[in-house]
Amino acid sequence: MPIDPDTARQLTALAPALRRILTDPESGTVLSVGRTTYTVPADLKALVRTRDRTCRFPGCTHPAQQSDLDHTVAWADGGTTSAANLAALCRRHHVLKHQTGWHVRQRETTGMGDTLEWTSPTGRRHTTTPEPPETTRHRAIPHGPGIPAPGPPLS
Repeated sequence: MPIDPDTARQLTALAPALRRILTDPESGTVLSVGRTTYTVPADLKALVRTRDRTCRFPGCTHPAQQSDLDHTVAWADGGTTSAANLAALCRRHHVLKHQTGWHVRQRETTGMGDTLEWTSPTGRRHTTTPEPPETTRHRAIPHGPGIPAPGPPLS
């Protein structure tokens, strides 16, 4: 819940420093710590790895849970530690991004860094987006022995 400016001034009057942290209003998950720190907080790591599911290099299926988190715009070049500037890259493709002629940029489609545009050393462009999350919804009503018949919808 937001607080009024007077309360904010009272709470921060004696603080030696302030850190801006952008969170999701519903879940409280950290979305960005801006330029205050290079280190990715645990819940932001979880968000990016859940979003990406695999290495974001074109065609790579290495699991995001076992991949590095890379600042698309390097921290040294003004990049932020945010979901919109982080992507899961396996170690091989993380090194390839930094040591070869491959370039990547995040295209803003949702503000969450979900679309990456890679440019190869020859100038060819490749776009990657994360696989949609798995769902537990049934595509059809399950039926069979031991499964009760569907009843009226719950209200």
